[in-house]
Amino acid sequence: MFIGHYGVALAAKKIEPKLSLGWLFAASQFVDILWTMFVFAGIEHVEIEPGLMEASPMNFVSYPYTHSLLMSVVWGVLVYALVYALPIFKALRGTKAALIMGAVTLSHWFLDLPVHRPDMPLAFGDSTKVGFGLWNNMAATIALEVLLLLGGLWIYRRATKPDGKRGKYGISILCAVLIAVFTMTTVSQQPPPSGKAMAVTGFFMYLIICGFAAWLDTRRVAVKTE
Repeated sequence: MFIGHYGVALAAKKIEPKLSLGWLFAASQFVDILWTMFVFAGIEHVEIEPGLMEASPMNFVSYPYTHSLLMSVVWGVLVYALVYALPIFKALRGTKAALIMGAVTLSHWFLDLPVHRPDMPLAFGDSTKVGFGLWNNMAATIALEVLLLLGGLWIYRRATKPDGKRGKYGISILCAVLIAVFTMTTVSQQPPPSGKAMAVTGFFMYLIICGFAAWLDTRRVAVKTE
């Protein structure tokens, strides 16, 4: 799953408005950001096999350190601890920020579960691997991802209000671009040249998306509730 993860990040803004959407986007893709680095370093392995599934050519040969349920819990706890302890998050002490960031990080595994083949391990070694295989159905894959993102956007827009034109249109435009790019790349089935090339591209893409989300979110303010 790709853009659907951002739907969770958008919705989480309602629970803790003080959190930057950029940080929430980063938490939602924290596991995949690590994965790109691990693939590039040769710690985890993916092979590109065109035609493997309708919506994805990726054969995840080995990725227990990022995409096992056990390590997903570990990464969620780590993100919780970092937000709780790092000086950069000092202004958020006493809020739900650390818990929300940890939960959003953990949500990544559960959102990946429907789309992956049974290749997501529960732990290490010969651990059971799970996945419902929705990537075998392109239309269903696109529909699920778009619905998750738009659902999160709807919650975000109800929980915040714009402060200027950037705030009024920015996040909606970003989501529209994400939907368009995701749909085109999924339908076109143009595979990347290699797993490592995909990892490098993905790493910088995640950082750019998080940066735009953070910038646009500065022009949204929380709606006060009675």
